[in-house]
Amino acid sequence: WEEKETSTEEEKLEIHRLGLLGREIKIAAEIASVLGNRWKNQSRFREAVKLCKSTLDITEDYRVLHSLARSEKQLGDMELAKQHYQQALELCLQEDETEKATIIHNLAGIYAQQGDVSQAISLYQQSLELKEKIGDVQGKAITLANLGKLLADEKQDFTTALNYLQQSLEILLHLKSPDAETVEEWILEVRFNQLLHQSPEAQQLYQQLESADEDTRNQIFSRLRELMDEFGNG
Repeated sequence: WEEKETSTEEEKLEIHRLGLLGREIKIAAEIASVLGNRWKNQSRFREAVKLCKSTLDITEDYRVLHSLARSEKQLGDMELAKQHYQQALELCLQEDETEKATIIHNLAGIYAQQGDVSQAISLYQQSLELKEKIGDVQGKAITLANLGKLLADEKQDFTTALNYLQQSLEILLHLKSPDAETVEEWILEVRFNQLLHQSPEAQQLYQQLESADEDTRNQIFSRLRELMDEFGNG
């Protein structure tokens, strides 16, 4: 069967069904991967899992395993997701470096959520190296941002974190990506946490916020902004 570029979802599902019946592995895997990723992005996680699992009954395709893991993660099945990301990575074709870089990035996110920070950092760095090699600029920006946030939150390595986040922001602004807004917020958050970590005055002011009245809170926030500016220019 040949899939038209303008095939509807219903047509794709019918081609997929026929592919399963006829054990047309390549066709079934391609459609399951495409629809599985689309449904994940539409928050149709259970449908994506069902489609991918039916396809994996006839083939262990790394793209389908990757798509399955992405929805399993969203459903909270972290161990299953990790297992399927690892399987996808093991089966990934050597020449498909784009998919491999994305799998490694997503697997890093699982380890980060489970508290294995060192492994997460290592995987993000591997993904970053691959993305730089293949010229995946937007993917590089996403990995830089996630790695920077992780280093700040878990290692208090604010200097390296801000370096990575700033690189990410510059790329995303150049690409006019809406993700730039999120990275800008992360940079502000990291700068504020860095200030709290390194400035006794900021720590004292922050502790006073909870019991302060509205006027005092405004004064505290104003002083904290001044400290952030001074700290950033120091």
